[in-house]
Amino acid sequence: MTSRESAQQMEANIGNAAAESAYQMVDKLDRSMDSRIKDVKLLLGIQALTNGADKAYCANN
Repeated sequence: MTSRESAQQMEANIGNAAAESAYQMVDKLDRSMDSRIKDVKLLLGIQALTNGADKAYCANN
């Protein structure tokens, strides 16, 4: 193998490693964002229940 072929192989390996790292970061970000969306939906549901309970309490008193 010549030094040029070695350099090309090394560049390919670096490119593949960078692509794999980018894929893993995107996957991690997607899962994290999905988790935050679920958290926000849960909090909005709790807020809606609380607001409904407050309105019902005020109407009865």
